[in-house]
Amino acid sequence: MKKIGVPVIFPKMYFSNLLLIKGDKGAKEFINKNRNKVLCPKTTTNFFDIDTKEDLLLFKSQN
Repeated sequence: MKKIGVPVIFPKMYFSNLLLIKGDKGAKEFINKNRNKVLCPKTTTNFFDIDTKEDLLLFKSQN
């Protein structure tokens, strides 16, 4: 089974579950458990993964 990752479009019904993710864990496990219910590219991408406020600040400082 191939694992999938970001970028992903989550249905609104999962927002509250995503808010329960803590720290730098990210949503990878959640994405792979719900792979038939989220939208993501079939090819590998090189997007910046933002899991924390610090990640967001780093991303903003580089762009």
